[in-house]
Amino acid sequence: LVTNSFFNGKTLNIKLWTPKPYNSNEHVNAENTGNYQTLKWDRNGDISVTVNGIWTEIEVPELSPWGILIVEKDGSGS
Repeated sequence: LVTNSFFNGKTLNIKLWTPKPYNSNEHVNAENTGNYQTLKWDRNGDISVTVNGIWTEIEVPELSPWGILIVEKDGSGS
């Protein structure tokens, strides 16, 4: 990512979410309660983020079947 394209060049906070591995009980519970948050897998520990000049580089694991990359402004005062 070109860092300056986001939030006036502030440091970025990058997150990765993927679907959790299928579990029929979890899916039935999510459908019954309407709470689908339990089906999300927070993969932040599985990504590597580095700043290289004008770029913010993200290494992500193999995705199956898909993932959502969330780009936010870092709230740590940078």
